[in-house]
Amino acid sequence: MAAVLSFSAILSVALGGACGAVLRYVMTVMINKDYFPYGTVIINISGSFLLGMLAAWFLNSAWPQLPDSLRLFLATGVLGGFTTFSAFSLETMKLVQNGAVAVAAVYVTVSVVGSLAAVFLGYYVLRGWG
Repeated sequence: MAAVLSFSAILSVALGGACGAVLRYVMTVMINKDYFPYGTVIINISGSFLLGMLAAWFLNSAWPQLPDSLRLFLATGVLGGFTTFSAFSLETMKLVQNGAVAVAAVYVTVSVVGSLAAVFLGYYVLRGWG
């Protein structure tokens, strides 16, 4: 399906993005209490899992299809605002600049592998393994 640039599409993405950004902020403040940015890891992995589930939902013709505005609100807006790749990049740079190269390597590995595994898992949990 081709993307449509309309006021309702932009509004859906904007409102969803605001919701996702607030969720990200709240989770980060609640979880990031240590040297390691656990909140960003949890946000990226859980956001990837949820996006995988939405992708499976969108591709399953047997399930009721969501209106385009709701799909944009959830996938592009909420999950786009919720996941934190730019924060991940900045936190990695800060770890490296502080001499914590090994911690940065663990952080990158856990975040990338965990997020990729989560998007596949989310997809297959909802879509089925077959």
